[in-house]
Amino acid sequence: MQIKTGQWYMRLIVLVSVMLAASSPNARAAEFYQFRHLPGGNSYTLVTNISADGSTAVGYSGVEGGETAYHWAREAGMVGLGDLPGGLINSRALGVSADGKVMVGYGHAEDSVLAFRWTESNGMISLGELDPELGAVAEVTSLDGSVVAGTSGRYAFLWRPNEGMTEIGSWRPRVMSDDGSTIYGYATDAGDGYEAIRWTADTGRVGIGGPQGRDYRSPWHLSEDGATIATRNTRTNEAVVWTSQSGVVGLSDLPGGRFFSKANAITADGSTIVGSSIGHAGEVPFIWDKVHGMRSLFALMINQGLGGEFADWRLGNARAWGIADDGLTVVAGALDENGLEVSFLVKLDDTPIIGDADFDGDVDGFDLIRWQANLGMMHNQGAPFGDFNADGITNEKDYEVWLESFGTRRPGPEGLAGFVPVPEPASAGLITLTLGLFSVIRRKGSGRENFHD
Repeated sequence: MQIKTGQWYMRLIVLVSVMLAASSPNARAAEFYQFRHLPGGNSYTLVTNISADGSTAVGYSGVEGGETAYHWAREAGMVGLGDLPGGLINSRALGVSADGKVMVGYGHAEDSVLAFRWTESNGMISLGELDPELGAVAEVTSLDGSVVAGTSGRYAFLWRPNEGMTEIGSWRPRVMSDDGSTIYGYATDAGDGYEAIRWTADTGRVGIGGPQGRDYRSPWHLSEDGATIATRNTRTNEAVVWTSQSGVVGLSDLPGGRFFSKANAITADGSTIVGSSIGHAGEVPFIWDKVHGMRSLFALMINQGLGGEFADWRLGNARAWGIADDGLTVVAGALDENGLEVSFLVKLDDTPIIGDADFDGDVDGFDLIRWQANLGMMHNQGAPFGDFNADGITNEKDYEVWLESFGTRRPGPEGLAGFVPVPEPASAGLITLTLGLFSVIRRKGSGRENFHD
């Protein structure tokens, strides 16, 4: 491959890109739902989790006299779950079944913090506690709610209707299979660091590895088979992902602020991670996968036509807290225009746009500039660093991917075939001229595999 160019050439590419963007309609295939407060409430709302199918979010919201657990669904909106009788108005929903029909968390009864299970038919019921002095918090549930696990102090518990609550060792449950037979989590008593745990009734607690050492003593988030773990390196302040094959891999951070990123949730298959990082606007939510690397959730929302939904918010204190198994439906929290905590669910458009390094919904000269800046670099950051084929290196093959995709845009309301816009005559002429220049420069290049003067 022979490429040689100057600044005039890059400017021409950018000019063409801008004209293409101006002549093509934007679509709004993404979905956005905001939940501010429960009826009668006028304070904060925090989201803690989302069901695997993306149908239901859970959390807690401020009400008169305290705070109460809630669940949210598209049709029903926010619904308060109430609290246990006899205590403070203070309950929080922390976990939800894969289909969104069972919620678990904790509430107050008299002077105790008790784990609860909530279903539409039975409402909120107490699951009890292991020790009145320790209380109990439910975190995960089986699909039908017949098995619940959580913690009481530093001990894990298992709850079944006919058996009540039983202790199952010193560790923290994080993921449960739909039938409740297998639970994954992590132990904090494994020497200097943590250890991933698999539990079944037959084997009890079994250690299965994980990132080692004091640097990874931050909450762990596990895939459904426990094989992939997302956490944070507390020494470098970087979100990381671990597998037994790859070891620890840093996820980097968003540009514009001090170096910081923190993982808060992972999909069941371990392919996508969400959390927060510090960018130009302060702490903002991110979404990460191997192909795209780390991306600002707000930037993606703006590029998919949702920018008006949060235009007045204070964006410097926002975090993503959960992600559904589709890798596209995310729940997050931020501060609204009044400085109150507000939660939202966004389902991103899954239209693939190969070659779009800056995720602005099209393949243009700005994406080529990113490719140029990282040419020859080996990394795992994917498209943001110009690695459009996700082979771990930015090279001439990625340029060919970009060139083939040049001019592609996110489909408009008409669902344009192939996602390629039908350009205005002037835009079509500029595309032809630009690609013609590519061809000439490639034929007359000096043979160097770079994109510098």
